[in-house]
Amino acid sequence: MTDYQDKHAPVLRELLIGLARQGGEKIAYSGAAEILGIWHRIQSLLSAVGHECQARGEPILTALVVSKQTGECSEGLEAEFGITDPVEERRKCAEWWAGHPDEPTDDVGQRAMRFGIAKSRPEQWAFRRALFERYGGRCAITGCQIEGVLEAAHLPGRSWEAGHNDAEDGVLLRVDIHRLLDRGYLQLLSDGTVEFDDKSVVEYGNYSGSSWLPQD
Repeated sequence: MTDYQDKHAPVLRELLIGLARQGGEKIAYSGAAEILGIWHRIQSLLSAVGHECQARGEPILTALVVSKQTGECSEGLEAEFGITDPVEERRKCAEWWAGHPDEPTDDVGQRAMRFGIAKSRPEQWAFRRALFERYGGRCAITGCQIEGVLEAAHLPGRSWEAGHNDAEDGVLLRVDIHRLLDRGYLQLLSDGTVEFDDKSVVEYGNYSGSSWLPQD
């Protein structure tokens, strides 16, 4: 693979594995490009991912990617991989990945993609992934790295409905810290520090005064 493919193909693979685990859900080429933040050369990445699947003896994950207009795969799926029934290939992908655990990785980009897909609506993927990457997969306040207890939280005064969905509109938090923020038990001050109220400071006082902004 080229350097470009080496960098981006593993993240695209992570996205497609997540879709396979959701029952082989389809995604448009443009949707995949938007989630990955890649606006060109998507076909070369799909080719690289497909050939990796082939080399591993897996169903071809790129059968999950379709045209937004037609809802069908490109002709390249058959020409390059011999897949004549994309629906059946998507079924095979769903079955295969339902029985295979996550592949261990230390790469933040791949972990971010996995975090973005898990338990989220399609329109939330980019926001969740961006926050995970911005904070390096750690809770902004506690430093917790356990993905299963991390959540993408909107900052006070920001909301999905108002279109505040860039990384700067949110913060990555451990689930209990997120609940404290939502209920007004802590404040994220403009100077970048955290302040807990009297009800929560007894339990969380050791984090009071710490910074919630991402470390450069």
